[in-house]
Amino acid sequence: MSVWSTGAGWTRGTSLAGSLLGHTSLAGSLLVHTSLAGSLLEHTSLAGFLLGHTSLASPLLGHTSLPGSLLGHTSLAGSLLGHTSLAGSLLGHTSLVGSLLGHTSLAGSLLGHTSLAGSLLGHTSLG
Repeated sequence: MSVWSTGAGWTRGTSLAGSLLGHTSLAGSLLVHTSLAGSLLEHTSLAGFLLGHTSLASPLLGHTSLPGSLLGHTSLAGSLLGHTSLAGSLLGHTSLVGSLLGHTSLAGSLLGHTSLAGSLLGHTSLG
């Protein structure tokens, strides 16, 4: 509801997918700090590694594991130990099944502290 981008699809306070429920979108887009296109506005990465508290590629950037489960805030294997899950079930705040509640991504990217394309632009990345 704050910033609306029509480029790759990223928003600051609103979801461009359809409807958002507080801090989540049901169409695969994040309401607060994420985009439904797979890019998060905060610091998330859907490319395979998170820059904030988790990394799913191989290197750990914060507090996570590379096998698929992050010990920090999110996991890319399907279950998150911190705040989000990308398998469909949210352990903390969100699920990557299509709707994110707070700190997760729906395509393997985390909404809280990650970059969608491996590069974060301050507080937003639109692929």
